[in-house]
Amino acid sequence: MNAAIPPQLNKGVLKKAREAQSYVQESLQKPLLLREVAMQFGLSSDKLNAAFIRLFGKSFKDYLRESRMETADLLLRETDKPIKEIAGLVGFTNSKNFMTAYRRYFGRTAGAVRKEELD
Repeated sequence: MNAAIPPQLNKGVLKKAREAQSYVQESLQKPLLLREVAMQFGLSSDKLNAAFIRLFGKSFKDYLRESRMETADLLLRETDKPIKEIAGLVGFTNSKNFMTAYRRYFGRTAGAVRKEELD
């Protein structure tokens, strides 16, 4: 066993975490819960979260939030999709909740970013 990898985060766990990361990227529109994703890949929530921290430098929850917000920002800037549709594409069922999350994450409203891109 590689001494650099703690036993609880062996190569098999890290491989499954990378697979889970790919799944997250492909499934941003779905409700994604740590325990359900972990179970799907045969890991405990604690192991998957620890592996995300090890591999990606952030917890599962932070990784998911960042992925959703960065994808939303890209869609706002590079498409003409309505904000409500973008919200759904990144896993929000309520566009108001999306707008609040976007503003908290980026410090600007989605509407302001969209308007800036149109100008």
